[in-house]
Amino acid sequence: MYKFTVERGGRRKTVAVIITPENKIQVKIPRSFPEGKIPHILEKKRRWIEKTFRFNREVRRPYVPKRFLEGERFLFLGSSYGLRFAAGEVSPHIDSQKNLLVYLPEERRPDRDFVQKEVSGWYREQARRVLIPRCAEYARRIRVAMPDIRIKSLTRSWGRCSAAGKISFAWNIVMAPLFIVDYIVVHELCHLQHLNHSPRFWREVAAYSPRFRECREWIRVHQGMLRF
Repeated sequence: MYKFTVERGGRRKTVAVIITPENKIQVKIPRSFPEGKIPHILEKKRRWIEKTFRFNREVRRPYVPKRFLEGERFLFLGSSYGLRFAAGEVSPHIDSQKNLLVYLPEERRPDRDFVQKEVSGWYREQARRVLIPRCAEYARRIRVAMPDIRIKSLTRSWGRCSAAGKISFAWNIVMAPLFIVDYIVVHELCHLQHLNHSPRFWREVAAYSPRFRECREWIRVHQGMLRF
């Protein structure tokens, strides 16, 4: 018998079983679905559940919460940078020694919340600088109009395309290598033409991101590293 949590949705018509990277089972069900049927559904999915549990334990890179201490490593476009502090009030940046340099007024040292706010702000600014030009380039290649781009905190996806044609990206995707960023950009831009995950959609993605299967597997393995 597996332990699980239940989430009921008013518009949901089907049952979805989700396994988190921490090997917790979440079951999403329609509002009127009887919870007593869930154990039988999980038993039918036992082989998949056990396979996913093993993948999470043995392959997936674990999530390690950041403490925002000097010397801690942070990813940007796939490269690792050490966090360093300096006195002053200059904006954070990467210095010539490949350090992520954060300036702290003397009265704020050490101040974890202040450092986290500075680092988060730096990532959001880099996300805008990286994602908007990449979107413009791939929109030109795919021959779609440049959409309205928003940089947000997304918890369940790396990007999102609305029916109105607006695209949101998670700011933390710029921790990943550029070929992963480009795949996510292509994926969302292709939704402007196919607002689904049909075979036609994936053929369009493959035309502009031939390594998309490799990219999806990379994200599956490394997504825990792309979080604070």
